[in-house]
Amino acid sequence: LIEVANLVLEGVKRDVNWIHMPVPKDRMDEEYYAPLKDLKLRKETELFLGLVHGNDWGGTRSRIKMASKVVGSFGVATECGMGRTAKEEFESGLQLLAFFTAKPRVAPTYNILAGLSAASAGDRFCSATF
Repeated sequence: LIEVANLVLEGVKRDVNWIHMPVPKDRMDEEYYAPLKDLKLRKETELFLGLVHGNDWGGTRSRIKMASKVVGSFGVATECGMGRTAKEEFESGLQLLAFFTAKPRVAPTYNILAGLSAASAGDRFCSATF
């Protein structure tokens, strides 16, 4: 996917506002995220990683932490949309997206994401818009 994205960004003459890359639910290993370091984003292009999976709070947090080791800035999204998602998973997916894209209201004094403070989580992952 990185090669394809780089070719698109190289070949398309107009602005590319964002690129979405799916992240399977079971991919929490460094090997999966390592190729992201070779992604050549333009200054106007945002990266959205589809690493949110409904009913998977811990896994979503782990995927965000792993991706953060390789990519400095990215937005979060679902892996492949939510059109065919069951109601319970849909609602959970919305809750996850809301949580991981919200800016904190007060400065935290503790870590809520096992290593990422609420402030850093909000600042880093607030680029998704609904």
